[in-house]
Amino acid sequence: MPNFGFEGGYLLTPGCGNINDLSNCFQKLFEIIVDESIKLQILEDDRNSMLGEMLYDICSGRATRIPHLSPKQCLESLIELGLHKLKRNYFKIITSVDFQIAKDLQDKWK
Repeated sequence: MPNFGFEGGYLLTPGCGNINDLSNCFQKLFEIIVDESIKLQILEDDRNSMLGEMLYDICSGRATRIPHLSPKQCLESLIELGLHKLKRNYFKIITSVDFQIAKDLQDKWK
């Protein structure tokens, strides 16, 4: 099963100009996961989020069909992706230095 990193999921959204585009992007992401048996890194990193749980359900076969997100769910998922991306980016920077805060955040965020 190929590993489609978190960035790959996030990169589907830059061309979105409205909620319909965003909905189509998520629909396409779900179809790609099903059609190509792709594993998303977000599954390992954040199964407690709404999007993480949906992706887990799709990949594990628990979902009986590809979910269609409401406009509200699309926005929530976009926010989850953005927060996840920021957390990962900040974590890389913070852990590159030898400060106690890096160790504290590493313990807190895992």
